[in-house]
Order: sequence, then structure tokens, then C-alpha cells
Amino acid sequence: MPESIRELILPNSLIEIHGRMGEGKTLSAIAMIVLSKFENIVSNINLSGIKHEMFNISNLFEYKNSLILWDMAEFQINDRKLYDKIHDNLLGFLEGLKEENNHLILTIEDKYSLVPEVRDLVDMSIITHFDRLHDVVKLRAKSHSGVDYINLGGVSQYFKYYETREIPISISEVLNA
Repeated sequence: MPESIRELILPNSLIEIHGRMGEGKTLSAIAMIVLSKFENIVSNINLSGIKHEMFNISNLFEYKNSLILWDMAEFQINDRKLYDKIHDNLLGFLEGLKEENNHLILTIEDKYSLVPEVRDLVDMSIITHFDRLHDVVKLRAKSHSGVDYINLGGVSQYFKYYETREIPISISEVLNA
């Protein structure tokens, strides 16, 4: 079992976190960002109190040594019209994550909602369950090396870093800008 959240992230370039609405997907991703202490953070949602750059699909190949959060990614990746426009760049970026020392966290509701080309590149798949009574998000992290069970305790402290009702910026907004 990884001893720290950084150990969970570092060997895995592409992490997808999935679960039902309200089960702590984004909350877990924010905890990973805060606890990892990465200097270069990129996100498609606004982060309060965390220095970050807003995610821009047009800048994919400019990100280096970054931890990237792509919240609610399936709505953007699975838009067929949009996906056709960005397909080659997105797959090239995902395949080159390790070379550029980038780490990407995708949050999605259903891991099978991702297009197969993206799903096949996932290094770690995490399912979440938010236990509000005990202020814990329980993670089941499955990777090529096995399955780990991790409890992120005291997670309510991470709500201050993001707006839970924010709708992430759409790729189509960026492409049409």
C-alpha cells in the first residue's frame, strides 16, 4: 500500500477517479493535489488558495512537470464532434505523459463512459465512496501492480479549495474562442 498520496500519484501518469455524483471524486482529486505538493498545477476548475493554471486543450503539449486535473472529463472527451477535432492531439498527449513528467487526474462518473482509446491508457483506476459520517473518502485504487485500499480522512477540509457547484470549462468553449 502506498504510504503517501504522492506515492499513489507519481508512478501513475493517468489516473481516473470514478464514482456516483457526490461520492467524493473531485474532493479526492483536490486532496491529492494539496497533499502531493506539486508546484505546477493545471486544472479545468477554479481552485481557491492553490496556485494553478487553467487547463487549455490548445496548450496540451506545453505542460511539463505538471499535475493536471480534468474534472468531469467524460462530458468533454466523449463529445464525438469535439473528440474528432482533438483526437490525435489528445491521444498524443496521453501517450507522452511520462516523457514530459506530467500526471493527469480525470474525474468521471463511469469508467466505461470514456472512449476506449482513452480508457486503455489509464494507469490507475480509483473508485470513491464518501463516508460523510466519518469525514472519509474510501478509495479502491486498481493499477497494473494490484489493488490498494486507502482512506482519505478529514476530507471536509478540502472543500475550501473549490466550488462544488462549478461546472468545468468546456473544451468546446476553448476551441470556439
